[in-house]
Order: sequence, then structure tokens, then C-alpha cells
Amino acid sequence: MSQIQEVDVLKNWNLSIDHFYSIIKSSLGELAPNGKYQIQASAIPLDVSTEYEWFSRGMINRAFNAAIEPQPTSDSLGSGLQLRSKLSDEYRSFLSKALTLVETNELDEDILERIDELEVEIENLGEKEEKIQERLGEKWARYAEQKKIDPGDLAEETHWVQGQPESFRLKEVRERRLLKLALQVGLRDQEYDNADHKEILEAYKKLISPAATMRYPRFEDTAYPEERDKFGVVYFASKPAHDSNLFINEHMMTPALSIQTIASADFGQLSSGITSVSEASESITTDWSASLSVGYGPFKFKSQVSSHEQIEEEFAASNEMTVSVDALMAIPYIADTWFTPSIFKNSLIRQNFNLFERWLGKDGTLKIFPTHLVVCRGLSVTFKSEQEWQYDYEKDFKAGGSASASVFGIGFGGGGSYHKHVERQKVEARGHDLTFSDGPDNIRIIGYHTVINDALDDIWDSRIEVFERADAISDRHVESLKARGVMAND
Repeated sequence: MSQIQEVDVLKNWNLSIDHFYSIIKSSLGELAPNGKYQIQASAIPLDVSTEYEWFSRGMINRAFNAAIEPQPTSDSLGSGLQLRSKLSDEYRSFLSKALTLVETNELDEDILERIDELEVEIENLGEKEEKIQERLGEKWARYAEQKKIDPGDLAEETHWVQGQPESFRLKEVRERRLLKLALQVGLRDQEYDNADHKEILEAYKKLISPAATMRYPRFEDTAYPEERDKFGVVYFASKPAHDSNLFINEHMMTPALSIQTIASADFGQLSSGITSVSEASESITTDWSASLSVGYGPFKFKSQVSSHEQIEEEFAASNEMTVSVDALMAIPYIADTWFTPSIFKNSLIRQNFNLFERWLGKDGTLKIFPTHLVVCRGLSVTFKSEQEWQYDYEKDFKAGGSASASVFGIGFGGGGSYHKHVERQKVEARGHDLTFSDGPDNIRIIGYHTVINDALDDIWDSRIEVFERADAISDRHVESLKARGVMAND
């Protein structure tokens, strides 16, 4: 069998990420002061449908809750929306650091030591709880599949879990963690006269409050035959505030658009032409004042080496492409039950800025945060040729075929399987047109709209100025020593 390798079919094109970025920015516009669009290197599917509304809400919530790297492109989202780091986790660690400062000034030494001891114990127990729950959840999913029962069948799961040794261990660990958390909360529940101290404590209390989180179904709604009709805010809010075999506990980030709108509205429907010599109207690296730290190829093509010559010849006859989407939208969210961005400008934090560089420094984990999730639905790219396309692209891109491509972060072909909720893609040649179609119902996360957290920028800038002046003075001093013969020239 012929070897499969990448072939640069657009080597004579001027195509770059900026062409796609220009389409996004010009269509969606400026959404917030100091805002920037970040593009995901891989446009992963967003599983959303009115047929399973609450599972869809959970998927969107998970996508929102991402800690965003302060860079133009990112690969922070993995398959199944596995996040490298959660915004809520980074925010909690930030507030914990700030609260430690408050308590150092306000509380007795013995109370501080007990709070620190409890924090270590809570963290260790939380890690144990997470691992046990993960094993138990995987075990339940396998059992449900083997027995051909709905994985969301609450009655079956309740009966099954009672006989699992992991469930007893999980209950013990969870109860110990909750007890120690209650003890710590009690020690921290103080009345402070200092406004900055009070603000930090209140922000922390909001974050750890049960009202800050919501449960979502771990499987699509249809897998819960006896419970589905009860689904609603009250139902999920009444569930215990922790992960289980059937439900996932998340810090709540509610989309400001309905599931029906996200799944079917034609917001941002567009068709944009790009020629081989087109100049992009916008530059993502200029807007970010940064280079691309994550590789991004707007169009990549792989096929059998034996077919490269014909494919290259055919693409050489194409000098125009059309990018179309059925919908392009920026989904805002509501997270005011736990996320308070104004806390970043707290005076105590500014006075101790050097302790918060991990979060608020140039590359800090909270240096930028998302305001909108940018998604598209029904993306297609059509290459127009001066001659008819002859190669059998459709055959090579079918499941099990040898060809593959990446079109603005969306993968096609390569013998890959299709998720049961992802419509099959199409690659077809008709006359002078070769079209890569992601399917009219497939929704992709193509990036985020973010805002820059500039709470400490004036302090960082002043430090840079001091260092630059010091370097300049040092350079002049060295030159003076050399001129007087005190120091040898290089």
C-alpha cells in the first residue's frame, strides 16, 4: 500500500489563519472593551440539540469554564471537552491566596495553622474522591452497556451501586471531606471591618457556595427514561453538589442564548470568497501583539503518495475558494453567582502584586478570561477550478479511506469514526467545484472572545520601566569605566 503523507496543495496560495480570523472578526464585531478573539487550533464538535437540552447545557457549561492561555491560538480544548485547566479552579486558587493574606492580618496563629492543615486534608480527600468516582463511573457505564440498560436509569444505578465496594469507600471519603470543609468554613466565617478584606472573603464564600454550582446529566437526556420529564433547574439544583455516576457537578456558567437558538438559528449566516492572492483584512498576531504559539494550518491535506502528482496538478488550477457557514455566533454566558472580575483590582492584591504573578502576570492563568464562546454550524469550503476535478476525492475521504484534511481546524476523513451525534461530513467534486462540507447540523467550537485582565498592568509596566532605566544606567557606567581604563574593552 502506498505511503500516506501530507501534500502542500496550496503552496502557491497566500492563505493564512488571518483570512479565517478576518471573517470571524468582521462578522461578529467588537463584543467588549479590551476584547480579543482567540482561535482554537482544533475546532472540536459541540454536542447540542433540543432533543437532549440539559446534556447540551452541560456541554456548553464545560466549554465556557476554560482557563484561557493569553495567546492568539490555543489547543486548550480536547476531545470530549476535556479542559487543560478550568477557569473555576484557577479562580479558586487565586482567591485562596488572597484569603491567606487576609487571614494572616486578621486571625490568630493557631487558627491559621488549623486552616492550613484542613486545606491540605481537603485537597487530598478531594483527589481521592475524584479518582474513586471516576473508577466507579466507568464501571457503571460498562455494566449498563453489557446489560443493555439506559446508563441514566436511576433505579437500576441505585440498586447496582449498593453492591459496589467502591461506593462505600467513596461515601466515607466524601463525608470526611465535607466535614473538614465545614470546619474550615466555620473558622473562616469572620466579620472584617477592612473593606478589602471583606470583599475577598465574600468573593470566596460566593465561589464555594452550593448556589454557585449546578448538576448536569452525564449522558444525553434520552438515557434517563424515568427522570427526563422531571428535568429542570429545581430538579438538578436538588441533587447533591458533587459528581456521581449519573450527574456532573459544575460551576454554573449559563448561556445567554437558548439551546434551540444555538442548535438551529441562522445568526451570522455568510459566504465569503478568498482568492489565492487575497490579503487578509485583519491580523490576529497584530491584534494580540504576539506570535502564534500553537501551530495552525488553515488547510492541510494528506493522501497516498502515489496520488500526489494528480492532486497537486488539480489544485494548481484552482485560485479561488468560498467559505460558507449556516450560522456563526458568539454565545455570552452568565456566571455572576460565583465569578467576580472586580476582585482583581482589590487594593490588598495590588499592594502584594508579586504574590499574584502566576494568575495576573503577563502569562498568567487569569490574564485573560472568556466572555463568549464562538461557534459555527454548517461550515463548508468550496474550491473553484478552471477545469473539472477528476480525482475521486469522495472515495478517498469516506470512512476507511486513505485521505484526510484539516479545514480551518475541522478534520475530514482519515478513516476516522463519527460520533453518533455528529452528522457525516461530505467531500465531493462536481464539475469545477470541490466542496468540503461539515454538515448543516454540526456545531464546532472555533474559539473564544476574551477580555484582557489589566488589573495589574500599570504595576507591571512601571516595573519594566524601572528595570529598563537600571539597565541603561548600568550600560553607561560600564562604558565610563572602559573610557577611563578601569575596565578592559571586550
